[in-house]
Amino acid sequence: SRSNALTVAQKMIEMFVRTKHKIDKSHEFALVVVNNDATWLSGFTSDPREVCSCLYDLDTVVCQSFSIRLPRGHRGVTGVIGQKIELPVTDTVQTTIPPPYVVRTILVFGRPGCQPHFCGGDHVKDMFGFFGSLDTKGTNYKYEVALAGPALELHNCMAKLLAHPLQRPCQSHAAYALLDGGDSPDSEATV
Repeated sequence: SRSNALTVAQKMIEMFVRTKHKIDKSHEFALVVVNNDATWLSGFTSDPREVCSCLYDLDTVVCQSFSIRLPRGHRGVTGVIGQKIELPVTDTVQTTIPPPYVVRTILVFGRPGCQPHFCGGDHVKDMFGFFGSLDTKGTNYKYEVALAGPALELHNCMAKLLAHPLQRPCQSHAAYALLDGGDSPDSEATV
């Protein structure tokens, strides 16, 4: 059910926020929700209770229509975030020096209860392409998790996102499994 999926997502996000806060008390969090457009629900705060309070005030929204493409001139999630914060300026020549802070967006997308509208025939390919277009540098981590079964897989995926983004390999180079014996794949790093 939709309310069960929302409850699972809320618990998972709460665990993530509280764990990141325990790792470093200076981490700041904000909550943006996308229904018909992107809405900023809580400003940046280092108090996980504030974010969780907004999180648990959310209700399941039943949509009549859902379009994967944003209307012309609509800036979506990145536009709302860009209006609220200033991204750190980095020297493009010297890429070994990390920025003073990192802004991460974790997008939790739940399939809408209605049929998405696409221009064309291959809907799954269009949706995958849309999410792929959000990653301009190839540094995003993407996980596909079904909420029909146990929530363990969802929590495991969120645990993988706890690492600092500048301290983890590209997703294509990471293998999150215990290896049998001493055999290590040549093309993957075991994390």
